[in-house]
Amino acid sequence: MSREPSRYSSDLIEQDWYHGMVLEEHCTKLLRKRGDFLVRAVGETADSIKLILSVRSTKSSSALPCPILHLNLDHSEQNGWTLEAKDSAGKDGSDSKPKCFPTLAKLIQNYKEHSLPDASRLIRGCPRPPWFISHSQMKFYSHGDRIGSGNFCVVYKGNYKRCDVAIKVCQPRNEQTASEDVEHRRAANAKRQLLQEGSIMANLTHPNIITFIGICCDQPPVCIVMELCTGGSLIEHLFKFGDEISIGERVEYCNQASNGMAYLHSKNLVHRDLAARNCLFNVYGILKIADFGLSKILNNVLDKNAKGKGGDLPIPLRWMAPEGLREAATVSQKSDVWSFGVVMFEIFNNGQRPWNNDDEWPLKRIATHIRKGIMPVPPEKTPESLKQLMKACWRLDPAERSSFAEINNTIRKIKCDFAAPLPAESTLAKVKGVRPLSLDEYVILVEKARVEEREDSCLSSAQSMKSQKTTRSRLISMQRSRKSRIIRRTDRTENIGSQMSKTRSVARRSSHSRKRRSETEGGYKHKGNDGLDHQQECHKQ
Repeated sequence: MSREPSRYSSDLIEQDWYHGMVLEEHCTKLLRKRGDFLVRAVGETADSIKLILSVRSTKSSSALPCPILHLNLDHSEQNGWTLEAKDSAGKDGSDSKPKCFPTLAKLIQNYKEHSLPDASRLIRGCPRPPWFISHSQMKFYSHGDRIGSGNFCVVYKGNYKRCDVAIKVCQPRNEQTASEDVEHRRAANAKRQLLQEGSIMANLTHPNIITFIGICCDQPPVCIVMELCTGGSLIEHLFKFGDEISIGERVEYCNQASNGMAYLHSKNLVHRDLAARNCLFNVYGILKIADFGLSKILNNVLDKNAKGKGGDLPIPLRWMAPEGLREAATVSQKSDVWSFGVVMFEIFNNGQRPWNNDDEWPLKRIATHIRKGIMPVPPEKTPESLKQLMKACWRLDPAERSSFAEINNTIRKIKCDFAAPLPAESTLAKVKGVRPLSLDEYVILVEKARVEEREDSCLSSAQSMKSQKTTRSRLISMQRSRKSRIIRRTDRTENIGSQMSKTRSVARRSSHSRKRRSETEGGYKHKGNDGLDHQQECHKQ
């Protein structure tokens, strides 16, 4: 009978091979060599949690990669820890009398020294990533520290290592009408989405991308820990200050958002839910792109199960590109470019979304307009140059839309005509909890980001050149090896030919010699008789 990790999590956390709620498909990337192993947890609630030992098999009978085995770890008060092995078909492969161990660490140590049921052996524990956080390391209060919520999560203000942080907690909807199976699928989907979002954020570092701190996944619920953006969202700021925000400050919002998105696309990622509500201001008044990978693209926008507050769908309909609304829906980086055009519309329309009148604009009509590329007229206060950029983002053919690198360069040029106010004079300086950077500090921040971006680019180029050099070296080595083999083969052929020539020559000389000896012996005998007769005749005389 399994036991919830909260009762023995302190023992597990001490083990570097415990990875918590890591997804099964991630094991393939983590367990690369034969004998690599980790322990992970599965289950949607603390009451249903189970532990799994995942190991890259050391036994393989073919040229294919060794399979990954997933073995159940069972625990009971009476017997302690036992191992139950199951193959991919689900057949029991354990011994009739499984071995019992008082602690999980002793079980692992035993199977390092002795074979598993399939004759494999544990060799190396796969260390967990540095961003792994346990629930005991953070604090938040679900009743008083709530900041916001989404389809599958709630965000709380919390504390981690004596610093204020934002904690996104996996919490699927709990509808009374939903069956137990439906709730189970929703919980599993929510956990999967949050873990995928965390894995994306772990690889991102940029001034205009929300700072990732870690993932708390030692047991349910799964949480993402990130920087606390005390300035709130861009949409709230636009609603609150409205026309008080200068054109230059709005252009700066566009600039910072395009900075973050250009970086995101340079990492071959697609945001899929870019909107003013997902742009946040941190304590220094810097705009941050947030919420990665939570949106879900449905093939049918008007799905009968899609519903939400105010008539909205769970998908961001007003921000979606036409190609995402067709029967064969597709999503690409150019879909984010379309959404950015809508974000610019929001920025210059004081936060009001396109087609804001729900009575006049039902969802079906909005979807029809988007599919045809019929978008609303840009707000009056939008500079002409940005109006043209907005329309360029809304081109029906994705191939005709600019990239974010081009958009970012265009906005930087437009900034020269619409200077942003000094940070201390901006509307962000009036927001409680925000201390805007000075102009010098902001310049240093931007330059640092550019240097890091160049370093990343140089590192990537160096790795590419190294790879090309390695490939070229291998080709040269192969050519040399082939040439060497040809030369050796030629030399061997020449040697054989030379030996055959020598053999023939020796054979000819030997044959000629035998012939001469034969002729000489025959002639000598004939001449000898003649001479003897002549001598006899002379003697008689």
